[in-house]
Amino acid sequence: METDSLIRLNNLRQVLLEIAKDAQETYRYQLSIGGKNASHKLADSAKCYVEHTGTLYEVKIDLLEYWKYVEGGAQGTDSSPAGAVFPSHFPPPWAIEKWVNVKPVIPRPMDNGNLPSPKQLSYMIAHSIEKRGIPPHPALQATIDEIAAKWNAQIEEAFAKDVQGWLSDTITILAGSAEVAAFEG
Repeated sequence: METDSLIRLNNLRQVLLEIAKDAQETYRYQLSIGGKNASHKLADSAKCYVEHTGTLYEVKIDLLEYWKYVEGGAQGTDSSPAGAVFPSHFPPPWAIEKWVNVKPVIPRPMDNGNLPSPKQLSYMIAHSIEKRGIPPHPALQATIDEIAAKWNAQIEEAFAKDVQGWLSDTITILAGSAEVAAFEG
């Protein structure tokens, strides 16, 4: 059992572990309802856990690096989606090609009448992202908002139980010390 400097926060720790599990599931759900889950790689990468350092408790989430582009979107060189925060960029075609292989993308014939190869298609999509950007899908912010609204009362209750337990233990110890001092005196 882990102890804190003055108080054992076992109830709080348990609630935070439940929050981490709920946050992981909620983030995955937010990605799926937003249509941002074609390969499931970002959703599968979501790992929530509780970190305790000194007197600080944090619920953290590990994600693949590109989460920020899904969350904040990217501006384009020609036009930008509303709310896009990251500058225009040309995403790596190899990453787009992996996505094309998973997502049911139906290519249109090129000017010569032929369908593009997967490499050509991934390059064309990457070029389109660079020009038009990608709209933001704030799945992480929606998760944070939902979790905060859902769990704040339980956090307060768990912390109150831990403090009450500590106070009860402290009073018992102090009362026992007073009895010993009175008996010796």
